[in-house]
Amino acid sequence: MTLGMSGSARSEVKHVNHGLQSLLLLLVLSNHPYTGNMYTKTLATLIDDDKQPLVKPELIYDALCKDLHSEQANLLLYKLLHENEVMKAFILSRTDIEKMIEPLLLVLYQQDAETNSNHIYLTLITLLILTEDDGFNKDMFSTKLSTVKWYKEKYMTDVSLGDIFILVAIKVMHFNMAHTKDKYLHTNCLAMLANMSSKFINLNPYACQKLFSFYTTLVKRHTKTVEKIQLTSLKQDGDSEGSQALISQLTVDLHEIQEMLRMVFEVINSCITHTVHLNVHLVHVMLCHREELEKFRDLEQFKHILQNIHMLLEQFHIKLEKEFGEQPRSVAQVLEVIEQGLKTFRKSTFLKFPDLKFKYVEETDSSRFFVPYVWQIVCQKSNLHFRQSKFNL
Repeated sequence: MTLGMSGSARSEVKHVNHGLQSLLLLLVLSNHPYTGNMYTKTLATLIDDDKQPLVKPELIYDALCKDLHSEQANLLLYKLLHENEVMKAFILSRTDIEKMIEPLLLVLYQQDAETNSNHIYLTLITLLILTEDDGFNKDMFSTKLSTVKWYKEKYMTDVSLGDIFILVAIKVMHFNMAHTKDKYLHTNCLAMLANMSSKFINLNPYACQKLFSFYTTLVKRHTKTVEKIQLTSLKQDGDSEGSQALISQLTVDLHEIQEMLRMVFEVINSCITHTVHLNVHLVHVMLCHREELEKFRDLEQFKHILQNIHMLLEQFHIKLEKEFGEQPRSVAQVLEVIEQGLKTFRKSTFLKFPDLKFKYVEETDSSRFFVPYVWQIVCQKSNLHFRQSKFNL
């Protein structure tokens, strides 16, 4: 079925995977933008006219988990999470959520210059929808993985699924800053971390280090951008049209960097105000980066959000000075002091902030994204020959 757009090149016809073809057809029909689309309505309920289930949720879940590396399965999962409340509740109730999350994280982890950006966007949106649920976020850090063979940067054992989530999100942001430079990607990654931040428990030291590695990158970019603005303004031709255009662009860049910094501060603040007593390694890494955190203490837009962070750092810096003075200290000794200090630390001294909650809202004209994307997948995956001249994707 090529909807009148087939070619005549029979030599290009290959073995047909009927399951794949059925899924592609379902995606084409359910994403067709007309009022009262019966396929969209059916997918949103998965019940027949007699109010009986069309298929068992566990069968859908198991089938999806086996194929989430593919764009078509990822798109179906997105539609079920976004439009089918029963299926969404079923997925969030699973005790084997790692079967679904690991393949999604692997898609993001393997991103390179050749990766379809639409696939990355869709994966991020899917994960953002999941992080809207507090139970899911809690499960992410209670679910332990014996090992993660596909994560090559560091061999880790007995690491939580939440730690891997954080590491992959940070890797995506580093890649984005170096290559794609898409504000949308950063916003979604930081929104996911913000949603999860109140449930950060026993963060792995490597995850903490990577979080502050990203923070350090932002600090360096902030410093460099401020310097560029100042140098451009001081030049003799600073009032020229070209200089003003450059300053205007640099100012926009600076605002975006500051927005990312603010979200990083919010993530850290949310974690320490909820679960600081369960995050010894995070406090340790924060103390290691104390000077960098102090840099923004006097900036008006960060003063309020940084108060809790500076209060915590000041108290533990004093504890360490009393314990060791000028004597050298090992990491183990520092961690011991922090762990003992957290047992008596009163979170009630922290300023209260509203819980961070970012929610995905589909755009009103979302069909402008999904219809071309579905047909792009069909052209690439269906093994049917289409006349490319008939498409305007």
